[in-house]
Amino acid sequence: MDGAGLGPYFNLNDAARYCGYAPSYFSRLLKAKCLPRYGKAKTRFSKTDLDRFMADHDCFCVVKLGSTRTPKALVV
Repeated sequence: MDGAGLGPYFNLNDAARYCGYAPSYFSRLLKAKCLPRYGKAKTRFSKTDLDRFMADHDCFCVVKLGSTRTPKALVV
């Protein structure tokens, strides 16, 4: 992964600040992307990953939001 996941590591607030976002907006971005998380509780973000993310938001996979179920037709 050519250096991915190398420290230093940031918590959510510090990672948001590093990227220039408010923590609440950064949290919303994380819900739509598969940005790797590190540490026991998976609450840390690597500076290397954040740099890659800021250079190209599409370098990490996009999480499909919404239901995975097929809707059923409602018969009235």
